[in-house]
Amino acid sequence: MRHTLLSGGLAAALFLLASAFSPAAAREKGEYPIAGIWQMAVEIIDGAKVQVVRGPIFKILGEDGSMCNLNAMGRQAVLTQQGTYEMTSDSTYVENLLPSARNNFTPGQGRMKYRLEDGGRILRAQWFNEATGQWQPEMYVRVTLEGTK
Repeated sequence: MRHTLLSGGLAAALFLLASAFSPAAAREKGEYPIAGIWQMAVEIIDGAKVQVVRGPIFKILGEDGSMCNLNAMGRQAVLTQQGTYEMTSDSTYVENLLPSARNNFTPGQGRMKYRLEDGGRILRAQWFNEATGQWQPEMYVRVTLEGTK
């Protein structure tokens, strides 16, 4: 298997293409309420102050059930996972991952729990790690273009 490495221009084009996904339309249909572009983030807590810091990892969930994860590194991006996802309830979905040389994840189905917060701006997800038998938490912030919702 080879790694998929995108040039800065191609990554930008992919990002703009993925930006065409309409999360609002998906929410209206109710079929894919988590469709959109999501950027991984962590919360840094300092006393009563909470700061959300975004990282270089993006999850793109299409209205058609397609999905991919990207790791943006400077002017390049690496497609680390791709496949499809299926909504299984209003708080769970399954990722159907294709084989990838970029990580240690086994191709196949990945069980996910999620909840949307802050009016759909924050996605809190958990994936089930079959090796450890534990749920692994992740946090994402919805990416929007200026002037859009």
